[in-house]
Amino acid sequence: MKWLFDEGADIGHAVVMRQFGDEVEFVFEIMSGAEDQFVLQRALSRDKLILCEDKDFGELVVRQELPTAGVVLLRLKGLRRKDILMRFRQVYLKHRNNFPGHLTVVSRAAVRFRKLRTTNS
Repeated sequence: MKWLFDEGADIGHAVVMRQFGDEVEFVFEIMSGAEDQFVLQRALSRDKLILCEDKDFGELVVRQELPTAGVVLLRLKGLRRKDILMRFRQVYLKHRNNFPGHLTVVSRAAVRFRKLRTTNS
């Protein structure tokens, strides 16, 4: 899988993904400060999933129905970094094949999937 990490996403998640051969690119390296809509367009044009920790991308892909390869939204505020990384690893290993084409919301207690529009048609 290919990923584009939003600026707020923890770089530590890339370690897990790269162990399984995933490609990870970081917004802060290639387009720091870019608006979320441009980040979403870049990810879609390169068939990359977005990893983020804020609800802005959910707004774009659910309410505005903008196309996407997929978005994983981590809602794990209040947990220690170590616990966030551990929770993400568990979810990644169990659900990674479900991420494409979905908004995946990861919280402490649940993982929710919502099918999304994946093309411009």
